Amino acid sequence: MFPTRPAFQSAGESSTNYSRYAFLCIAGYSIRTTYIDAQLQALQSLSAQLKLLLDCPEHLWRLLEHKRHLHAAWLFLLARVVHRSLTGSEDEEQAGWSGQGINVVEQFPLVQRQWDTISPFRTQITHKATLSLRDHTVVAEVSL
Repeated sequence: MFPTRPAFQSAGESSTNYSRYAFLCIAGYSIRTTYIDAQLQALQSLSAQLKLLLDCPEHLWRLLEHKRHLHAAWLFLLARVVHRSLTGSEDEEQAGWSGQGINVVEQFPLVQRQWDTISPFRTQITHKATLSLRDHTVVAEVSL
């Protein structure tokens, strides 16, 4: 795995220098691996968040059809948090994506288009939940 002897080491030098060289190789490898792992983790996080935004409209429609307004509201709020995280509405997250060399707004215009599709669901969820609550209060008053 390691070279038998670094090019700068002659046969008469002590093995201490070689040990130091081997340690530097290991340290350099782990730093390089850590950087690659951090990039991979950032891309996996980005793809998971993009997937959530892509799947959100379909799930919101399904939840509203099944009159699961609380779940629809929860999913909408989650999508809003993800959108803000991706677009850099919060300074911490923007520094995080920029630190990985990813400019989400420029490289992924799909994020804003998906949010433009998702954002009208807020009024629909609120309206249908209010109607559902009114219907349940009427039913409860009749049964008493």
